[in-house]
Amino acid sequence: MNIDIEPRIGNWLLVIGPRGIVPMLLKLLGRLAEASPVRVVDCGNVYDPYLVGCALRGGLDVQGRVKVNDAYTCHQLLTTMESLTLEPVPFVVLDMLRPFSNEFVEICERKRLLRKCLTHLDRLEKTAGGLISVHPPRVLSQTESDLLEMIKEAARDTYQVQMVERTSVSMRLF
Repeated sequence: MNIDIEPRIGNWLLVIGPRGIVPMLLKLLGRLAEASPVRVVDCGNVYDPYLVGCALRGGLDVQGRVKVNDAYTCHQLLTTMESLTLEPVPFVVLDMLRPFSNEFVEICERKRLLRKCLTHLDRLEKTAGGLISVHPPRVLSQTESDLLEMIKEAARDTYQVQMVERTSVSMRLF
């Protein structure tokens, strides 16, 4: 699977697909790091420097080109988004829906925090392009569906990636 996605200044792209697309996104991130430094916010503990490094041609140092921040709760994500400065550096947010799936945080609070995060994405896109990935579960709750709609409505461009499911064939031993 290979799709041609390129963040552009003044725009952030939304990529929606199963968690199986993460390796493809990390390789894309590596290609972005060839051209300039990249800021990454990892919300789903999916960042793998090895996969990013595999995409780099010419042996560039991944650690020096990619700055990674972790954000596992919706409050951490907002704090991280607030701390990102306006630099002409592409940004990538991996698995943005994940921090908002915490049912111990009231839904009205999660929606408020998501709106603020989306405002920061709009602020950041003015100086650099961005890419946001969302990996919804197979069955969405109403709350998750509402949050995903909020993200979709805020995005300028959306890519929906479907993965082909492999069928397994059972073989008889005897």
